Amino acid sequence: VFGAYYGWERASWFAPEGMEPVEEHSFRRGNWFEPVAAECLNVQKHVGVLDLSPFTKFEISGEGAHAWLESISPNRIPVEVGATALAHPLTNDGGVAWEFSITRLQDGSYYMMAPAVGEQLIEDWLVQRLPSDNSVNLTNITRDYGTLVLAGPDARKVLSKITDADLSNEGFPWFTGQEITVAGAPVRALRMNFVGELGWELHHPIEHQLAIYDALMEAGKEYNISDFGLRAMDSMRLEKGYPMWGHDLITEYTALEANLGWFVKLDKGEFEGRAALALQKEQGVSTKLVLLEIDSTDVDASVGMEPVYQDGKVVGQCASGGYGHRVQKSLALAYINVDAIDADLTVKILGNHYPAKATKGCVYDPKGDLLKSDA
Repeated sequence: VFGAYYGWERASWFAPEGMEPVEEHSFRRGNWFEPVAAECLNVQKHVGVLDLSPFTKFEISGEGAHAWLESISPNRIPVEVGATALAHPLTNDGGVAWEFSITRLQDGSYYMMAPAVGEQLIEDWLVQRLPSDNSVNLTNITRDYGTLVLAGPDARKVLSKITDADLSNEGFPWFTGQEITVAGAPVRALRMNFVGELGWELHHPIEHQLAIYDALMEAGKEYNISDFGLRAMDSMRLEKGYPMWGHDLITEYTALEANLGWFVKLDKGEFEGRAALALQKEQGVSTKLVLLEIDSTDVDASVGMEPVYQDGKVVGQCASGGYGHRVQKSLALAYINVDAIDADLTVKILGNHYPAKATKGCVYDPKGDLLKSDA
């Protein structure tokens, strides 16, 4: 069942046999609820495949590439081959302008990935800031490269059947990348994903996509491999407390308010928005992004902007929400006044108040053991 995202037709969910593949729109839990639950649970128990080819993708090279990237990134840019980092470029006020992951390639160039829906905005943002001395080469390869995500406890077993690469923790650590061969095709494999399970992102020239997909599905038959869509991805990333750009990460809230302090290195040198964050860190934040558990049996904060109350007073608002099928809880990421985070809260959804509480960290695999599994 497809949805349209920035002009891309992308699989939202997969209707099981005997079910009409049509989405019945609803502000409550729709007809996709059970199929999406099955997708999430199969990823949790076995292994699944997700097509993320619409990722915005750039190759960045040139003698000035590293210094230029440092100037736009609050996080440190990798210098070692295969090292990967996550960064969030800022406005002058410290708001989150967009986000990207970046990997140092074998030839010294960089591979950057960013949200699909922000392609034109991001390319324009980057081009405006390119050095005038031609020391940096920026190439948009969004349509040249496809991306398949392989995730689940059996991901290593499936991938090892169609590659000779060492996929162990020692040979392929978490949050690193390697250029490998999969089913005879060249692949930029990155050991990371947005769903919180053992897995890899497989980036490849688009002409190899069908062959790689077919090889994965054939190799995964004995492990009950199946497709999963964007609704399942959204459910699983909420359980991990992963914020999404354009929903949870926007220019109205700073990186510190968005709980991204781990990715901000104020001691790394100058970067856009640094002064604003340094001042805010000194003064402290009054609002912070937290993960809420909501006591609801039939509705979720899935529209966004739902108000959060303490004792009848608005103390925050939801940014995004939905149902976490692996933990069987209604969840939402919300910006809350810091003095209300530990209080008894309610979220107003469709005119009704539902009890809510802020979690301490994420609610699924909080230590990240699954992501780093060597099983």
